[in-house]
Amino acid sequence: MAISLLSTDSPLGIPAEAFTVTADRYGTAAAPQRRFVREIDPVSDAPTAVLELDSSHSPFLAQPAALATAIAGLYRRV
Repeated sequence: MAISLLSTDSPLGIPAEAFTVTADRYGTAAAPQRRFVREIDPVSDAPTAVLELDSSHSPFLAQPAALATAIAGLYRRV
């Protein structure tokens, strides 16, 4: 049965040595988003409006005022 092929994810192991996660080693979450914008804009009817905040993954918690200002600014542009 196909159900018998399902299993939960399990870790490959616990690293025995310390390692540092950096943008230089692993890139950033924004990199694929920037690539998408570069690829979609040439075939889009309107350019994509992009605003990047120097924030954590959750700007609504880390910088709520900056996020509100950014959203209001984008709204005024429309």
